[in-house]
Amino acid sequence: MGNETFIDRFMRSLDSLRGILSIGCLELMVKEEGGYVSKSKKLFDESFPTVALARMIDTGVLETAKSSPVFDLKLSGPGGDVFCSLFPLAGEGGAGYIVMQGASQLDPAGKAVGAFMAGLLAGQLDDPKGRPDTAGEKYRDGLLSTREIQAKLFPRFAGVNGLDIASVYLPVELMSGDFIDAFYLDENLYQITGCDVTGYDAASSYAGAAMRTLVKSLSSKKIVPSALIELTVSKLDRILEELHSLVYMTIFQIEPKTGKARLSSLGRLNTILYKAQKKNFIVLNETSIGNDLAKRNVFKDISFVIEPGDILLFYSNGVSEVSSENGRIAYGESRIVECLNENLEETSMDIVHALIESLSGFANHSGFDYDVLFISIRKT
Repeated sequence: MGNETFIDRFMRSLDSLRGILSIGCLELMVKEEGGYVSKSKKLFDESFPTVALARMIDTGVLETAKSSPVFDLKLSGPGGDVFCSLFPLAGEGGAGYIVMQGASQLDPAGKAVGAFMAGLLAGQLDDPKGRPDTAGEKYRDGLLSTREIQAKLFPRFAGVNGLDIASVYLPVELMSGDFIDAFYLDENLYQITGCDVTGYDAASSYAGAAMRTLVKSLSSKKIVPSALIELTVSKLDRILEELHSLVYMTIFQIEPKTGKARLSSLGRLNTILYKAQKKNFIVLNETSIGNDLAKRNVFKDISFVIEPGDILLFYSNGVSEVSSENGRIAYGESRIVECLNENLEETSMDIVHALIESLSGFANHSGFDYDVLFISIRKT
């Protein structure tokens, strides 16, 4: 595959999404001298009655859609209605689109995937012939651009009165589906999501992008974390069943003023609760509900009140699995508790920095095999 272009690699990576996206085909088109041309096309359903590029051009939609992040179009044909979603590219090579066609309107998860792919390809089409000697470099540059996009999406926690929140994220690969998201559900309820997607490929990133979009669109002050996770999973059941990646996600809902909190998870509940009054650490993975959630066949909430000085610490799966330099010992949850105990009087930012230093020292600064993600939440 030494003569592959960037586009070839990109389109080949979509094989993992066959049967997952509810579309009939995906096409990449760019504007060159004389008009739009199709660069590549992927059929997800061989019998799907795709709309020809010429017909799409005739509608004038390719000029109209330039300024929109996604543009939906419905066209009638002999085989019935065809729904098209267009995602504009804005690379150095000029205007272009990723076009998804299906028998029904694209759902939020599909649109998350489309927007991700458009971001990945933006700026990568300045070499129309895709010279073989630059294909590898272009692919890496595309992933670097994607990493920058992901980093910009991480929330800034300043201004959450009553809570001192900080996070850190250390990726080991250019492509990952991990994310942190946080926003107010109303003036009295703040929601934080930590998501850890195993695997470092296009499919993992698509899963993370879809999860992020759905959680954000489905969230409401009337929906508790367990119900929100169950609803998200029901929308993405095919992705969760068919992708080689596994998704671990924890959702916190906290009233900053009163400290009332609820949390739930998809998979392991990688969270430690420190109660300042009792000077007690609770490893939630070891509770009965934590054990149930780890089995992935129940959706339950843990409810409690965090009081001044109390700390909630979320960590990704990779943290407890970091091994010593000889590979014989895992960092484990007991060392997380130990490090947290040594930094109880520090700010959340200092806590996550101390954890990173402890983790790195344990591995003798030899690097990590998994993404590392921490979120520290302290009631002030």
